[in-house]
Amino acid sequence: MNHEPRSQASLENLTEMVVDLTGAVQEGFTRVEKSIEVLHEGQENLKERVGVLEGTVGKLVVKVDEMSDALDGLARAVDKDAVTLVNHEGRIARLEKAAA
Repeated sequence: MNHEPRSQASLENLTEMVVDLTGAVQEGFTRVEKSIEVLHEGQENLKERVGVLEGTVGKLVVKVDEMSDALDGLARAVDKDAVTLVNHEGRIARLEKAAA
């Protein structure tokens, strides 16, 4: 008969420990869920910011291409003008020699 009260006390202690452990596990799951939510929000924010960056980079690429085309045209014009100037210099030099 002495064993029954001890067994009852042990069972109550065990039940209390299980309840405490269950509460701790539930609290841990709640923290994990909150952390997952925060991570998900951060991921969505990053996706949005990357989308904005991609749009900006796309616009910059178009502008750089336009500038490159414009500079190519200017370079060709400058080269053509340089050739024309050299040709005129040669003509002027010949005319100066002929006039002298």
